[in-house]
Amino acid sequence: MEDVHAEARTLMDRIQTTTDSAHSLPNYMSYNDLVDRAEELTRGNDRFAALPAELLHQIFHDYCYDKDVNTNAPFVLSLVCTRWASIMATIAADLWTRVEVASSNVNWLECLEVQCEKSRDKPLDVTLQFPFSLDELDQIAAKGHLERWKTLVIVSSRNELDQDIFRFPLRMREAPVVLHFLQNREFPLLESIDVRIKTAAAGSSVLWSNLFSDSRTLDNVSVKPLIMSHLTVNLFFIDFSLFMALLGELRALVYLRFLAQRRPTIGTVTGQSSTSQPIPLDRLREMYIEQSHLCMPLLDRIQCQNLEKLSALLLAEEIPTFYQRIAGANKLKEFALTLYGVPSPSRLDVAKPLDIDAFHLTHSAEAIEHGDSSSQQTFDMLLQLFSRANHVTVRSDQASFDWYRTLCHFESVEDLLVERTKGLIKAKDVELALSSDSLTLGRLRSLRANGGACNVALGTMTCPKLQTLKLSDTSALSLPVFYSFLQRTPDLRALELEAVQISKLSAAYITGEVIALTNLRDLAIMHDALGVLDHLVLPNLRELRPMGVLQEKSTQRGMLHFTQRRIHLDKFLLHRGARAYPTSLLTNITHLDLCISKVLFPSVAGFKEILPALSKVEKFSLPRTFQNDLILVDILVKDMLHYGTAERGLDGGLCPHLVEIMTDDYPSWPPLMELLARRNMTLHLSQEERSKRPRPLACLSLPALPHPSILRPMQEALAGKYPIPSERARRSPSLRGCDDCALSGWYCLELIEERTNYRSQCSRHKQGTARVTAYS
Repeated sequence: MEDVHAEARTLMDRIQTTTDSAHSLPNYMSYNDLVDRAEELTRGNDRFAALPAELLHQIFHDYCYDKDVNTNAPFVLSLVCTRWASIMATIAADLWTRVEVASSNVNWLECLEVQCEKSRDKPLDVTLQFPFSLDELDQIAAKGHLERWKTLVIVSSRNELDQDIFRFPLRMREAPVVLHFLQNREFPLLESIDVRIKTAAAGSSVLWSNLFSDSRTLDNVSVKPLIMSHLTVNLFFIDFSLFMALLGELRALVYLRFLAQRRPTIGTVTGQSSTSQPIPLDRLREMYIEQSHLCMPLLDRIQCQNLEKLSALLLAEEIPTFYQRIAGANKLKEFALTLYGVPSPSRLDVAKPLDIDAFHLTHSAEAIEHGDSSSQQTFDMLLQLFSRANHVTVRSDQASFDWYRTLCHFESVEDLLVERTKGLIKAKDVELALSSDSLTLGRLRSLRANGGACNVALGTMTCPKLQTLKLSDTSALSLPVFYSFLQRTPDLRALELEAVQISKLSAAYITGEVIALTNLRDLAIMHDALGVLDHLVLPNLRELRPMGVLQEKSTQRGMLHFTQRRIHLDKFLLHRGARAYPTSLLTNITHLDLCISKVLFPSVAGFKEILPALSKVEKFSLPRTFQNDLILVDILVKDMLHYGTAERGLDGGLCPHLVEIMTDDYPSWPPLMELLARRNMTLHLSQEERSKRPRPLACLSLPALPHPSILRPMQEALAGKYPIPSERARRSPSLRGCDDCALSGWYCLELIEERTNYRSQCSRHKQGTARVTAYS
């Protein structure tokens, strides 16, 4: 390695003394070869490179089939290095079976052909993201190996805000296209089919199958309803008895949901005769009943012994019957209950608590408040059935709800959410919370409190092993209650305060004692809630996630109105914490995350001003901003160049420990390349010289991968090489695409007719973050 460093120093001296650019290029390439040699010598000690191919295949399998990983993961793994590409092409055919064909991807047909080829003869799980034309669906049928399709998911192009979504999940122009695709085609291995609607929240897709509810249509389709795995039905439009007759044929159901378009009616289902034998649905795993008067009639008519998730609206008078039915559900893992009415006094047989993982309870205003002690005992027996739940949610809008008695049933809970939607704090509530008996939850690790439940939860619980605390949407947080709770929580590591305001009535109860949270490393807070920290000391705080205050904004034309989050970072710079220990919140921060709100176009003020105070920061997470002249990543790069990087070293440079930048905006490439050249080109320096310089940037996360003409030089600069110029991407003179494609070097297929001061973006840049390093 010393020989490589010596040769690199010689080459650098030659480069710096050469003025002719024609003679510099061979020297640049020689220097880059030395960087590769040094990397190979360093990787010789890499234990990960020595793992056998079979073990790497298992690691890749666990990664590709993770529910949070995009379906393009096999393509990403194949681009890391030649060895990984070889494994993905030879022994990893099973990792190419999750096929997602999205019309927004301009190369969808090529990707489909690659996955069908590399998956060999394995069964395929296919997802079609509409819209597609008839010709495009014919191409999918010709190239997509229909004989290997095992499951089919059709994602509609409409969203959850469209009208008539409950009756027509597909757009009217898409339904005949889908039926045309399924007509006269054979799917010998197909086991399930469902139709989905896109939702704004990730991981909360609503599943639909109403496309096949017309029996006349089914006569012409080779895919019969018997293989439907997911069904969502609205009984306002379908007769109950006819639906039960259809349900008897759907033995392959995995997911079943009943919708309600208006407030559930408290009553009973009339005009329905009970069947002699319950309908067996042995494959059913999830059922959601959103109409209170249908819960027990449906449970009486079906048999689902393998049910794992159940969500139901229940009349309180039906608790005894429901209790007997649910007590034997040994495979139930998650149950969400919304309770209406007052429980009838009844005597319930004591049943063994279920080994359930999650229990979610929602109370109506009249649920228990007007009941007598016998009604409360009936309710307690129901709660005792779910007392072993690890994840518990309790919501109530009652003014007199007994939180203490309810939470006493869940002493083994690990994750708890409490929410009170009505009622503000009063002076007597503060006194009551400070003097109330404390409930010890010894296994609780995470606590989330919302609205009026914040003070009640903090005042009635002691959680010695709590690690995460999240408070939100309260306009009257009692500081004495909050501080007292923190003193009883020595192991707290993450604190989030969103839309939290301090109660003016609690000032009289505050003492001058300072509380040191020595284990707290992660803080998410709005700038208008910084007063909560006046009596706290946070010596080991490492991750700061400022959240913005909601503001209403509109465009210049007044046509588009939206909600914007205003983040005042200068407030964090001015805040000095407890008066006895006046240190800045920014002193020891290693990660500044401004993307926590997940809202497009946040407004950030004071970013430039806080940069000098972030002397230990290692990572920035920067959101997409509102205007082109306020791009945060450009501000960061420009200031780092202005303050110097190599000259001032670790003590004088701006953000000398920074190694990773995550940005939702594309940066301006020339300043970034100059910054990388200053910080990352260190092979010719001695070990002592490198120790005095700022750390090299190791990773840059972008909205999507830029064009190879940009990506390749950027990776060379990240590796500490001289970027070699390459051919730029060609652009069409007839089409004016989005701004992000122009910045990232791509040919944009979308036409942007009107140009504004706001950076335009097409679907290419909304697929997920692309993480770029020197060699991946």
